[in-house]
Amino acid sequence: MKLTNNTKFFIRWFMILLVIGVYLGKVILIALDFGITIKYKGSFYEKSVSAETCRAIAELYESYFDQLLVVSFSWVLIAMVLILIIYKKVR
Repeated sequence: MKLTNNTKFFIRWFMILLVIGVYLGKVILIALDFGITIKYKGSFYEKSVSAETCRAIAELYESYFDQLLVVSFSWVLIAMVLILIIYKKVR
């Protein structure tokens, strides 16, 4: 079955948008993770926060930031390779 140029165009862009959507979805899930807020919601409404709670919250934010950096840098490379493969295969 021979695909027309118009069909190839739509297949190519659908696949590229799918790859970008998966990448952005993963980054947004990590960036908008409200697990810290839910876990320490009682601490945020008090007038003072203990040093241990403050340290625990800071460590959790640091781990989320590290995870976000790893996902961002590794998945952007994976996404670029997949997009180049899609362009090469669907011409």
